[in-house]
Amino acid sequence: MNQEGIIVNSGLKRYSVRSNLNMNITDKLRLGLRINANQTDNNLVQSEGSWGREGIVITALMYHPNLPAYNKDGSIASI
Repeated sequence: MNQEGIIVNSGLKRYSVRSNLNMNITDKLRLGLRINANQTDNNLVQSEGSWGREGIVITALMYHPNLPAYNKDGSIASI
C-alpha cells in the first residue's frame, strides 16, 4: 500500500507478506506453520510545534489570506 498524505512530502508505505504451510503427518496428526511479516514506513512532517505555533498546519491557518503565497519570481513567500 502506498498512500500520499495531504501535506507535501508526507505519506505512508506499508508492506505485508503472509505464508501458510500445512502438512499432514498422519491421518490424525497435522502440522501447520503460519508466518506474517509487516513493515510500515511513515514519512511525517511537523504538524505541531512547541506551544502549537510552529507546525505547518497551524501556520497555514494563521497565515493572512490577503498576503500572496508566492513571490513574483515564483519562490514561496515568507512573513
